[in-house]
Amino acid sequence: MPVLRKLGVVGFRTPGGESMRKINDRFLLGLIGGLGGNVAKIAVERIAVKTLGFNDTGAKKAAGIFIRGNQAESPLGRILGNIADNMIASGLGVTCAYWLTLMGKDYYLLKGAALGAAEWTALYGLLSRMGATAVYPSTALNGLVTLVSHLVFGMTKIQIVYSLGDQRLFTPSSSARQTLQSGQISQISADGQSSQAPTASRSSQTQTADRGSRSQTSDQSSLTPTADSSAGSRQSSQRDPAWTP
Repeated sequence: MPVLRKLGVVGFRTPGGESMRKINDRFLLGLIGGLGGNVAKIAVERIAVKTLGFNDTGAKKAAGIFIRGNQAESPLGRILGNIADNMIASGLGVTCAYWLTLMGKDYYLLKGAALGAAEWTALYGLLSRMGATAVYPSTALNGLVTLVSHLVFGMTKIQIVYSLGDQRLFTPSSSARQTLQSGQISQISADGQSSQAPTASRSSQTQTADRGSRSQTSDQSSLTPTADSSAGSRQSSQRDPAWTP
């Protein structure tokens, strides 16, 4: 459909002949992945609220960016928090799509978990301590629950990006390694040729100098008998006055 093409959705057929559509726009792909990952994160938080008494949700943290912490539990505060939380998650999904292109798709779930842990450290740790949200500090239990929820968030969003995205968006890690290896091999060969060039020039200069010294020696040896013969002629003329040259 033209509308889907404008949205960056392309179609292809699987080996079984089934028609499927993939997204070839990283921004749209990241938005979908981030929102889907946030659904999984909220599910983990809801389970923790009912079973562990968890009370430091992502929506509450996001609401604390705009309002005071005691207002985050109000109806309007919850609405504001959920909107802000989903906007942050969608933005992190866009960065995930670009990270997957940069890092390659090998071990993508492990990379998603690492991204989720890094985002948890940056958002719930560093930025919260710097005053980004009014809902701070937290308890050890709440911190561990949010860590688990962000691990699930990272793996879910990268799974969605990987599954729905056109594979041409993602640079395979094997190709990147081959490119790197070929570049290293060419660099090594170039270094070898550059190191051999001075040696070859020095050897050619040495050979040229040897040839010059041998030619000078031969010239001197050829001149020596001539000088000796002229000296002998002068001596014979002095001994024999009758001899005239």
